[in-house]
Amino acid sequence: MGDSSQDSVRLNPLPDLRQVLGRFATGVVVVTARTGNEHLAVTMNSFSSVSLDPPLISICLGKHLRCGPALETAPHFCISILGAGQRAISQRFAKAGDKAWEDVPYRTTELGIRVIEPSVAVLECRRHIAVKAGDHSILLGELTLARLGDLPDPLLFFGSQYATLNAASCSL
Repeated sequence: MGDSSQDSVRLNPLPDLRQVLGRFATGVVVVTARTGNEHLAVTMNSFSSVSLDPPLISICLGKHLRCGPALETAPHFCISILGAGQRAISQRFAKAGDKAWEDVPYRTTELGIRVIEPSVAVLECRRHIAVKAGDHSILLGELTLARLGDLPDPLLFFGSQYATLNAASCSL
């Protein structure tokens, strides 16, 4: 092990931290919910499994998100894990807009929530708890349904850029 003072870099404010954290590759998901007649959707990469028993996942909602408060309090929400060819869908839901769903393929779940079709996988969740954490809220969802989709290769995000992974070339 090396001297920790030589192995670490002192962080300056936020831009450096964003660059460091951006070196962690993540998947890309679209989180969806429904409030009344409004179909909410937002792209994010702050998605993680938390527990298998009970089955819990987490997403982190930035305070800047227009639909953040509604997602945080929605009784149910869904996660669509995007595939390698769905960069345009990711970009569409990364920006707020009234016509976000226009020309986007989806199906509606029994809960009345839209999910992206096709996708790598779809998860349906019941709101478990939301916790304030800095400039975000951590929303835990208990899985009520998990279904593999038709797309084998995931869309990834690394270094502030999209990337892909060929699942067939991975040793499983």
